[in-house]
Amino acid sequence: MDSEHNFASTVGGGSSSSLKSKILQLENHMGNIIEEINLQKREVQMLRSEKETLEEVLTRKAEDMKKALEEECGRVDSDMRQSFKGQKALNNKLQQQATLLKQEKTNLQQNLLALQRRIGELELQVGSTGE
Repeated sequence: MDSEHNFASTVGGGSSSSLKSKILQLENHMGNIIEEINLQKREVQMLRSEKETLEEVLTRKAEDMKKALEEECGRVDSDMRQSFKGQKALNNKLQQQATLLKQEKTNLQQNLLALQRRIGELELQVGSTGE
């Protein structure tokens, strides 16, 4: 803004200035403006470069995070499958034991009934001979 004010005061300045000096002042002012434009262009270029770098870093980080999560999901899935397999084996073992215990119970009940019958028979025999 100051350069615009200086430019306006010098161009519109006294009539004693020669045309050559006004042209030189205009050229100086244009040079300053061109220099400022080039500076702004460099800054814009740096900002674009920084933006691209940040986007690349964020993309890499997102890909790394995705890969890590996929690996973790795979491990969790594998662990769960292994746990289910172990649980199934344990369930089968317990089921076999329960079946075996039921068979033993049935056998014991049959033996108990047979012994009760035998006791009854023996009591009848003892009762018959004791009379």
